[in-house]
Amino acid sequence: MMTMHPRLPSPLVAALLCCALACRPHGDETPAAAGSDAFAPASDLSAELAAGGHIDLRWKNHAREAGGQFVEFNMQAGEEFTLLEAVPAEATTLRHPDVAAETAFSYRVRTVFGRASDVVEVATQAAPPSGAPPLEEGALPPESGTAPSALARPLRNAETIAEARPAGLTVALAATTTADLRWKDRASDEEGYLVEMAAGDAREFKVCALLPADATSFRKIQLPPNARVRFRVRAYFLGTPSNVASVTTPPSRT
Repeated sequence: MMTMHPRLPSPLVAALLCCALACRPHGDETPAAAGSDAFAPASDLSAELAAGGHIDLRWKNHAREAGGQFVEFNMQAGEEFTLLEAVPAEATTLRHPDVAAETAFSYRVRTVFGRASDVVEVATQAAPPSGAPPLEEGALPPESGTAPSALARPLRNAETIAEARPAGLTVALAATTTADLRWKDRASDEEGYLVEMAAGDAREFKVCALLPADATSFRKIQLPPNARVRFRVRAYFLGTPSNVASVTTPPSRT
């Protein structure tokens, strides 16, 4: 399950589950790019009805500093867009399955910018016994003696985006299937943080939490037991939205 913080930007508050970002090499994921192409928006978004009650989306990517993409939608003109799915930076298609009949759907794509931290790994243990009191998922209390990082670099500059990625990520088990993550915030202008995880042999990292700006910790509960779990975190901001593509579904067949 993906955890969302109530202070997130409004387009994310009603975010759906099953968001995924592709597994890319950790650290400096892409070479720094100069000029506007580093943060260029997606374009040429189209939405088409597909057989079986689905909607197929297609678009073009241009950003060279992309860390992922948020595909957003609404079902009424003037309504806020909400997150449908987070997809890899290189994705150019997405299917919205099993949509409602006689409904107007509008879509847009927003590129996620911000480089991921190094990857850390932890091995979970056996599942806790039934009836054991659960731990609470969310931010952790600050560690004594810790101070904010003296380094703060803008994400929105291609020359400093690498320096703004989170540093010093650590992970430790707080219980058999609960992991505590801590890191240093080195970004000066992030919209928030993404916590991404991959369990077992999974190649893709999935977003498991959307956190507010300046976050430096997170407790993730209910991890799969007896599994190798990898984590990374990403300070991020959302780029300029693509064009909006709309389509209205036909009446349902009776």
